[in-house]
Amino acid sequence: MFSRTNLIVFGTLVLLFVALGDRILPDPLGSASATTRKTLNQALVNLFPTFRPPLDPHERTEDAIQQQQRRPNP
Repeated sequence: MFSRTNLIVFGTLVLLFVALGDRILPDPLGSASATTRKTLNQALVNLFPTFRPPLDPHERTEDAIQQQQRRPNP
């Protein structure tokens, strides 16, 4: 039942359904394919959160320059 060939065929059919279903299949299945693709896309995007540095590097440099200028020169 779960032979390698069957899994390859099933996987290929699922990929084709998600990739091309809304263009090829009639309306009820086409809209289901588009919804499935949008859901999978959002799930994959949410796996990798956006990177936000803890501190703005320009702000850090500006603070260092201001501190240097505040120091009295001997």
